[in-house]
Amino acid sequence: MAIRTLLQLGDPRLREVALPVEDPSSPEVTALITDLADTVAHWRATTGYGRAIAAPQLAEAKRVILLKLPGTAPWPLINPRITWRSEETMVVWDCCLSFLCIFMQVRRHRQITVRYQDPPAPGTTSTPATNATTPSCYSTRSIISMAFSASIVSST
Repeated sequence: MAIRTLLQLGDPRLREVALPVEDPSSPEVTALITDLADTVAHWRATTGYGRAIAAPQLAEAKRVILLKLPGTAPWPLINPRITWRSEETMVVWDCCLSFLCIFMQVRRHRQITVRYQDPPAPGTTSTPATNATTPSCYSTRSIISMAFSASIVSST
């Protein structure tokens, strides 16, 4: 298990702009996704908190997010981009693993659509995308936000 140290509130690296991942099939990205999954699983097991984690929280300025919703497998999103937000919003209590002792109310869109790259299936390789419109390299999912959870409602 590769449980990594989380950067905490005040660390300037949390404010750096994350860079796009050039090759989602690289061993470095695979290891990063494993570290994200192991780290969020550890925090969930020890504190009860942790539904998501992003690479910058592990001091990796890369556009990789991992969601781990209750009852689901870890869901890595590489180069995610929100392409649509509902007008309807909601306010929920939330926290962050990078400042776990602070709970706050945050406004969230009730539904979003996210375009992202999937990591390649184990034992396969993929060619890095040459542009953002390569359909075989990207997935698009709509997510309905609920207090402390999200559900996938469609995928392409």
